[in-house]
Amino acid sequence: MKSGRFVVRISPQLHQTLIEQAQSRGISLNDICVERLSVMAQDKSNQENLFINLNTRFFGLRLLGIVKLNQKAFIFLEPTHVINALLYWDFEEAVIEKLNFRLEVQFLNMPENLNKMSYDLSEALVMGQILFDQNGELLKLSNKIKKTFLIQQLDNKSHVSVF
Repeated sequence: MKSGRFVVRISPQLHQTLIEQAQSRGISLNDICVERLSVMAQDKSNQENLFINLNTRFFGLRLLGIVKLNQKAFIFLEPTHVINALLYWDFEEAVIEKLNFRLEVQFLNMPENLNKMSYDLSEALVMGQILFDQNGELLKLSNKIKKTFLIQQLDNKSHVSVF
């Protein structure tokens, strides 16, 4: 079981600022740090939920899924949806400008087979966080990629000779 305790190094200026804020409110330095970290964690969760809600309103049923990897969001649309500069422009105005954080966005039509997927997309599906998956297709695709990768790894090991 984790203790809930960790050490963090901060600048002397930030340390002094936090002490002053805690003293002015009559709470401990620990309490103010816990409060700030909790707000930040909640803000991230709220921002992701806002991002999902704005996307579902903007795209409606054409939105099939969203995968986030670091500061990049892969937005999967139905295979026939046209992806062009106008879409990026409208999306910036309708969604991105309403967020408190910057996020690089890439629109994709849902791939029909694994052979046509880029390395970035494969990495996002394996390593990223699925924020929205309308019909479970992204999870299936992610599992398929992982299985394919595992089979390739096992195949490579079976061809290695040891002298």
